[in-house]
Amino acid sequence: MSNILTQKWVKIFLITLFSFLIFSFASHGRLLRQIELKGLDVKFAIRGFRSADSRVFLIGIDDPSLQALGRWPWPRSQHAALLQTLSETPPSALGFDILFTHKDESNPEADQALIQMSRLFDGLVYAAYFVEEKSGTQIFEPAWKRAVLEKNELPFLRNCPLNLRVAEDLQIPFQELSQSVHLGFINAPRDEDGSVRRIPLIFRYRGRVFSSFALRLILDHEGLSNDSVKWVGNLTIRLDLKEGFIDIPVDSQGNYFVNYRSSLEDVHSTRFAEVLRQRRVFKSAMGVVGVTATGVGDSGPTPISSYTPFVMVHLNAIQNILQKDFLKVLSRFLELCLLFIVCFLTTLISYGTRSFWAALGALTFFIVFTIVDFFLFMEMNWHLPWVVPSLAIFTSYLMATTNRFWIEEKEKRFVKKAFRHYVSGSVMEKVLKDPKTLALGGKREDLTVLFSDIRQFSSYCERNAPETVVSILNEYFDAMTEIIFKYGGTLDKYLGDGMLAIFGAPLPLERDHALCAVEAAFEMQKKLKGLHEKWIREGWEPLSMGVGINTGPMVVGNMGSSHVMNYTVIGDQVNLAARIEGLTRQFNVEIIISEATYQRVSPQWLGRSLGEVKVKGREKGVSIYAIEGRK
Repeated sequence: MSNILTQKWVKIFLITLFSFLIFSFASHGRLLRQIELKGLDVKFAIRGFRSADSRVFLIGIDDPSLQALGRWPWPRSQHAALLQTLSETPPSALGFDILFTHKDESNPEADQALIQMSRLFDGLVYAAYFVEEKSGTQIFEPAWKRAVLEKNELPFLRNCPLNLRVAEDLQIPFQELSQSVHLGFINAPRDEDGSVRRIPLIFRYRGRVFSSFALRLILDHEGLSNDSVKWVGNLTIRLDLKEGFIDIPVDSQGNYFVNYRSSLEDVHSTRFAEVLRQRRVFKSAMGVVGVTATGVGDSGPTPISSYTPFVMVHLNAIQNILQKDFLKVLSRFLELCLLFIVCFLTTLISYGTRSFWAALGALTFFIVFTIVDFFLFMEMNWHLPWVVPSLAIFTSYLMATTNRFWIEEKEKRFVKKAFRHYVSGSVMEKVLKDPKTLALGGKREDLTVLFSDIRQFSSYCERNAPETVVSILNEYFDAMTEIIFKYGGTLDKYLGDGMLAIFGAPLPLERDHALCAVEAAFEMQKKLKGLHEKWIREGWEPLSMGVGINTGPMVVGNMGSSHVMNYTVIGDQVNLAARIEGLTRQFNVEIIISEATYQRVSPQWLGRSLGEVKVKGREKGVSIYAIEGRK
């Protein structure tokens, strides 16, 4: 017993290990990574979106604004006019998600207006863009640019151990504009499927570390210096506030997973043109100016929608940080631990149990895992891998059941080889499912038995050659046995030229066993008539058959010795069925059934009463009926 248990646990461990190794390597593959990312999108879609933080508002350069102020790009005097309008009740911070990398040579007055307003405006952040591709040449950096970078550097992150994204070049506003404002990079790299789900929170350029557009806006909104951003280990960037702090989770490259909470329809927003007309008040709030018009500006797929203005990426990141509403993801080590646990539990559930329960157990585990996964995401912002563990559940179940199936088939082949000569097919199935049925003994059950017998078979044998009789008899038995099996009967034995069949054992039938027996008898007689025509055409003498059926309590089970046993049925009700079959000659009918059987089939079958008859072994008379057809 101990050895069997040891073998079982060894197999469970090996199946677990094999499945774990498959998916620990496969999870690095491009296809599974993309599917896992799509799984995250599904979670966002199911969770839905909610109203945005009231401390953040969007000034949208949308289609109505373009209709009111002209085609894009606008002269920079429009942006200067916006700053002038907002300067009356200035927001706590204002960011332009627009690149002003070059002067407008055709309209220097507009540039000058923007420069003047930018110098007067506190908490102003302009977009920068870091270029990661290597150009192959050393780019000269003028003194003014070095000064701008020094002003925007995060000094306490210079020695950050993260494998940060490294820029080879950068695009920043032209000199006079860069010198008067803060900068934040707007890079929003796409995942392998083209969707944006994360942004670099910090970037490295020539040994210095710089903040993203979202992080820079929060610094200005809170009135914090560059020294407020620190590395505290454990993949965490800390933002020291005037009161307390905010710990922002990042990955090993300094990327921040955006917890998409708001769509364009959910954020507090107003049109660019409307701000110019109505001079709306945004005091103490943080504003972002961005392009939302169709076909203009940077946009693409995100978990929000297949077409999202990327200003929404930065707005969601800003809201996440302000509300400390971070999406938490597992480290690679914890992902592998989760994968191993999933593989082990699935194998444990599936191994050594019957197919139905193994499938039900694996399915239940998958459903529970999915519910827990989605609950953690909806309620606690934990994003656990879902696709890879789900595939691991299916694979572990398949491997465990395949192994069990192989072992069972090996055992079944042994049993079939040992018992196929003296048990029927249905008995064999029960033996294979429950070996205890091989034990001697029986049990009392309510069953129906069918006796059939060829009339005047002795004289038939005298009139025909032995070879003809054997051929006819084999064809007859083959046809009759097939019908008995068709209606769920068990062939107990052949009795010379007769047959004994049991209905309702060893397995219960879906329908009334009495009804199945009568239907089988009726079809047997119909089949025999078809054989008559065939035999006559072949020049052979036809046969006639009588059938007797009785229903009642009888003992069924394995009878015999420990060396040779036979699955059979015994009892007074069995004997009565045999006596009833013998009466078919006397009454010249094909099928006779007892009153007990008739009471159960009378709603479906026409029965003609043959009266009450005396049979051998019984003192009282027995009522019998001839079956004449269906109602």
